[in-house]
Amino acid sequence: MDIPLSKLYLGHFGICSKPKEVFRNALEKMKQVLDIGANCKDPCDSQEIEQKALAIRMLEAEKRKVTRGPKLYQYLSQELMPSISRAFASYYLELHKNLPK
Repeated sequence: MDIPLSKLYLGHFGICSKPKEVFRNALEKMKQVLDIGANCKDPCDSQEIEQKALAIRMLEAEKRKVTRGPKLYQYLSQELMPSISRAFASYYLELHKNLPK
């Protein structure tokens, strides 16, 4: 947050002139997704985590549908967001499977 940036060049989302806002938003989304894992029923279910994480990510995809058009939205909703959500569920479960309860 302290790096003096005036722009971010985001691979799928273009150029942003509000880097701190992007960082704050990204950190908030990360916290929301981590909370999903932390609050899942015991034992944690990969599909439960994946579906809840995808729901959060799809809110961002919906915003892009309006600003960036249907092609990017299709990619986000059908490929990128589901893939990221699956990867997070796997990562979270692998990370926490050996932790004491």
